[in-house]
Amino acid sequence: MIHRLGHDNWQVLRAVLRAGKKGAEGWRLRLAPTRKNRDGAFLAELVTAGLLEDAGPCDPPGLHEPVTAAVHEPGPFHRRYALTELGRAAAEYGEYDAPAPNERPLPTPAEFTAARRAARADGKRK
Repeated sequence: MIHRLGHDNWQVLRAVLRAGKKGAEGWRLRLAPTRKNRDGAFLAELVTAGLLEDAGPCDPPGLHEPVTAAVHEPGPFHRRYALTELGRAAAEYGEYDAPAPNERPLPTPAEFTAARRAARADGKRK
């Protein structure tokens, strides 16, 4: 099933692609500050969709002392993100092919042949 990306998500994937192998910091991926992306949920959605992977923590600019959990709880903007193979294709074309949740993968030829033989054997026994 083909999924088309929204323009904002496509821009985020392109920014991660330009960042290279190391990935991009989450705070850099909020390209246009709006109400929709102020909590970083768009990053979690891209990770859940399999387009981005979490590459570890990073410190946002302006923090000269180490961040502790008591002072500030790190969120999605305090993480580094890298592209997956599916995300790389989506960044290039603006859409990606992913199976629907209820769609089963097609069997290999060997699995198909084995299932047919088993079905024939069960039919002859009855």
